[in-house]
Amino acid sequence: MANNRLDKINSELKKALAEVINYKLKDEISNAIISVTEAKTTLNLEYCDVYISIYSPNKDNIEKIFNILKNNISFIRTETAKLIKLRQMPKLQLHLDTSEEYSAHINELLQKINK
Repeated sequence: MANNRLDKINSELKKALAEVINYKLKDEISNAIISVTEAKTTLNLEYCDVYISIYSPNKDNIEKIFNILKNNISFIRTETAKLIKLRQMPKLQLHLDTSEEYSAHINELLQKINK
């Protein structure tokens, strides 16, 4: 029962965070595609680990964009709290999700092996 509730909260947080990041911060972050890949909330709803995937044509911008997001974490938390009705909004901890790059690298290695 608690797992189902937590899954729903994580799903709603993921949607709300994506909306806040892509629409409220679009002036500060341009020329990049940002997606929230996962939100994992602790059982007591105190913390939420947010995994963010950033795609930019310029690879040097990815770290810069991630730092902009980290610097605006209180704004993101406040705006997300306006969209979701929770008794306590979890403290957000951002993590850069590099799983897509890793899988692309593995696919490239597998293609080299097959040749």
